[in-house]
Amino acid sequence: MIDILNDFPDVKLGPADITDDFISYMRASGHDLTYSLPMGNRELAYFVVTSRACLEDENIWMMMAEAAMM
Repeated sequence: MIDILNDFPDVKLGPADITDDFISYMRASGHDLTYSLPMGNRELAYFVVTSRACLEDENIWMMMAEAAMM
């Protein structure tokens, strides 16, 4: 999981760059998204991207570790 707004300041991606098209593209690319963008008096902004392939790999490694412990 990465927070592309807060974990990579060199990219200079800001909340204004997170458009509906950007979100659609990321989802179509096979990523799960969790995000909160500034609205009204809420200033906290994050955009967390989790790769489905990465999650599947983590699950496989966890199952292999559990099997090895049995």
